[in-house]
Amino acid sequence: LKPVFVQESGAVPTKRNIQSRPMTADTMLAMTPVKVDIDPADFSDDSSAELSRSDTDMSVGDSEDHPAMVWDAPPEKARGLSGFQTTLSLVTSIIGAGIMALPMLPKMCGINAVIAFAIFGAWATQESGLAFFKAWAAWNKAKGPDEALVTFEDFAAAGMGKGGAVLVRVSILISLLGTMSGYVVLITQQLQGISGLPWQTMTWIAIVGPVLWFLCMMRDISAVAKLVPLAVVAAIGSCILISLAAWDDQDHWESWPQKDHARIHSFGPEHGFLPLGTAFGTIVGSFSVMANVPPIIAEMKRPHKFPQSLNMAMMITVALYLAIIIIGYWGYGNFIQPNILTSMTKYPMNVTEAFDMPVTAWTGESGPYLANMLSYCVICNLLLSYPVMMMSVFASVQGLSCAKANMQPGQPRNYVMRTGFVALTCIIAASVPNFGVIFEFFCSVCGPFLGFFVPIVAGERIRKQLGAKGSSPMRLFLHVLIMVSGVFCIVVGFVGSCKDLKEVIQSGE
Repeated sequence: LKPVFVQESGAVPTKRNIQSRPMTADTMLAMTPVKVDIDPADFSDDSSAELSRSDTDMSVGDSEDHPAMVWDAPPEKARGLSGFQTTLSLVTSIIGAGIMALPMLPKMCGINAVIAFAIFGAWATQESGLAFFKAWAAWNKAKGPDEALVTFEDFAAAGMGKGGAVLVRVSILISLLGTMSGYVVLITQQLQGISGLPWQTMTWIAIVGPVLWFLCMMRDISAVAKLVPLAVVAAIGSCILISLAAWDDQDHWESWPQKDHARIHSFGPEHGFLPLGTAFGTIVGSFSVMANVPPIIAEMKRPHKFPQSLNMAMMITVALYLAIIIIGYWGYGNFIQPNILTSMTKYPMNVTEAFDMPVTAWTGESGPYLANMLSYCVICNLLLSYPVMMMSVFASVQGLSCAKANMQPGQPRNYVMRTGFVALTCIIAASVPNFGVIFEFFCSVCGPFLGFFVPIVAGERIRKQLGAKGSSPMRLFLHVLIMVSGVFCIVVGFVGSCKDLKEVIQSGE
């Protein structure tokens, strides 16, 4: 189709009326070519829901000519994410702090339990995501664009009432802000390790903060779509580097006397019942993605393809997580350190150093090259994941009734809101630099509620309200099983994480 020039009135200008009008900025904007991209696939039966929303990919000008920041004028229609980009966005949203936390879990409750938890957690997250999507699609098709579910809070309100929406909003804010604070801690730790400079954590946070602020000024996540593959490569690279280092370092303990090998690995729970709940809570939190699903679906070109993207994302993630858990723990065993970079750079020469002496007294050393490469990959992944995750916080606040009029992108209060949340994550990171225990605490409490209960319970109620087809008896049984595991995580995991938190506070770490 040839581009046509349109004025504010919609009429096609002639040479005469173009020349008669003063060439102001508004006139030039009105003369911007309108491109209409028509995809034959949009006329398939599966895309009827999209056509009802007039999703025709119309845009004014070329949005690639300028950054999509909040202070820029929004395009009339975003280009949208493809199925592949959606998969990468989901993987990037899932993989983050879990990379650094998972290798330590077998030390708590044994390698067999952690492997089972990882597989079950991936399946439960996938099943809950599909339950959300079925209800979301049924509602938006029945209600139309005026009552469409845009945020996760909208979904909770439709299925659980205003009280449920408030509880979801609070849980999302607490969970994401806690996780993003952990990201800030991890980024500063990587920078400290790479640079070797004896600067304090506050100094590094002051350096990292402005960078994170700039990334969070993007209008929506489609602006970073082109960089998402880089974050995924960095995440996969992190998993590979940890696995390579652990595989190589296992040679150290293999040379120890055979009688000492029994202390190196734990295959079953050896520390009681509470660590099981804490480990499962950490895994559930590591797979958590539901708060990011609505804005990602909203950016898709063809939302009905979301289940395929979710399935692929979960397959990629669980494969990477299992590799880190099995190989990482096998290489470093029960003497693995809370910061995996420490285990990659220093090594005990014997079992006495490993279990009876602090890491500062270890006399063995490994090469720093893999550790430095891991630091670069972690920084790249987290710098791109941080704005994607924070966008869910911003969308939640922008969706408030009191914010719809004067806190939208481009308005001064929106700048203040985004700046405030970024500053809050930096303050938390500076106040609690040992974030490992805090991370498991947030995961145990918020992870099952947001990842399991809301998608399943609210989704089933929404479909019942609309008279849509419900879940089969077998699927209902599986949903009950998932929620029972969620109760176990919240109760046992919460108690266990509180115990760990108390020990950390008393030790002064």
